[in-house]
Amino acid sequence: MKYQDLSPKRVWTILKEIYGRKSKYRSLIPIPQRIKQWIVRQNEKFNLNLQISEDSIGNIFITKSATPGFKQSSSILLQAHYDLANSNFDSKQDLLTSSINLDPEGKWFEIIGTPLLDDSVVGVGIILSILTDTSGDVQHGPIEALFTVKKEGRFIGALYLDPNEIHIQSQYLLNFDAVDIGSIINGAAGCAEFTFWKKIKYLDQSTQPKLKFCHLIVSGLQGGELGSEIHFFRANALKIASRILVRIQSQNPLYLNNWTGGKSYRFIPQSTEVWFATPETNTAKLEELVREEIRHIIKKYKRFSEYGQNLEPDLKIQLTESQEFKVIDPKTSAEIISLTAWIPQGLIRKTAVENEAGKISNNFAKIQLYEDRVELSCKSRGDDQAELQAFNRTLSCIRYFGWNVINDYDFPVWEPAVPGSFLQFVKHIYQDRINHPVRVNRSYWVLEPGIIAQKFPKMQVVSIGPTEIGVFPANYKVKVNDVQILYDVTLALLTSLKEISE
Repeated sequence: MKYQDLSPKRVWTILKEIYGRKSKYRSLIPIPQRIKQWIVRQNEKFNLNLQISEDSIGNIFITKSATPGFKQSSSILLQAHYDLANSNFDSKQDLLTSSINLDPEGKWFEIIGTPLLDDSVVGVGIILSILTDTSGDVQHGPIEALFTVKKEGRFIGALYLDPNEIHIQSQYLLNFDAVDIGSIINGAAGCAEFTFWKKIKYLDQSTQPKLKFCHLIVSGLQGGELGSEIHFFRANALKIASRILVRIQSQNPLYLNNWTGGKSYRFIPQSTEVWFATPETNTAKLEELVREEIRHIIKKYKRFSEYGQNLEPDLKIQLTESQEFKVIDPKTSAEIISLTAWIPQGLIRKTAVENEAGKISNNFAKIQLYEDRVELSCKSRGDDQAELQAFNRTLSCIRYFGWNVINDYDFPVWEPAVPGSFLQFVKHIYQDRINHPVRVNRSYWVLEPGIIAQKFPKMQVVSIGPTEIGVFPANYKVKVNDVQILYDVTLALLTSLKEISE
């Protein structure tokens, strides 16, 4: 199958023009500028009378008048984010000339080092296709479109969306960030990000005791995404390293030099490196202690889980001697190691009743030692506001043990709306298109529409999207045929929306 054979053709053509490797909008131009340049050019070329604006954050807001016969229809806001879950633009695959990289059954588009496809990027293509339609086949009432910035980079566009700067009038919002065809999302978890830090001071090398210098590497882990894969019990490289260091520390003073690992609050760390030293005395016993702990760890993770897969088939733990380096005193080192052991990882709390709110999870995301300080970061998530706040207060208690706590990114749970006319309306249209019942769920990872909904309390909000698997970029796939389904559902909704106004 060739790229040009995909449908709806207009949507895939737009995605190619904006995100494709040979696109004239592509070279070194940030994605928001590419979208804005493209839409401005279409507006001028076809005299579409679109009103296009951009706020101080970089969100793009577009309005389009109703087509003839639909002026009395209710206005709707179509929303998607325009960054990408997979931002690696170095793929050698040329999507403009080569065959689509499909799985053997031809159902999934694989995302391997290419920025082209992502759940909400599909939404970007659908929205732009509707806004720039010149065929006359797309009929609709007043449309508002919002492309938010940096969703994968901490929801900046949604968080700082100012209703006084972007004057949204619609009572209904259709978002494209859901990750399962046949599912409507109308509620989601909240989350918070924490950074714990304290000042450190390296010892004068002339006063150091006689030490053995070591280098610990944990690598080969699968990783995963906090929202959709945290419950798979995959290993966190930082926690594995912490476990080994705690075991060493229980028998010997330990002097840290450096510890680095993790890149994003959102993803479970796949690897980490630690440089540390211990007194040279009793070296043989220490080595046996470490080997024993490593055997236990590998036994734990190189086994089959309840999901029928090897938890960490490629896990590697290496401990080697290193050249001499400067170190931190054992007391401060112990405080750092103890905190890494204390920070929770994974699904912390389940609920007694299936689909009931109350799940809490946490991801120990990053650690870094600098010349004068150490920083550790984690991200919590939960779908019950009171329970999430209680857990976050527990995390904040670390300040009473001499750590500084920064919690500068915190937003509440998107509580499911009382089933309203818009939700039932979308559900009915969706079911007609796919010919089977549509599920209405709250989500543990579709967060952005909830942030927007809280800024417009009277707005009714739902989210739909294509089926996707492997949210972690290295394994990311989207079901190609779902793009046509979403396009059809959106057009049917726009055409029928005036019924909800009557």
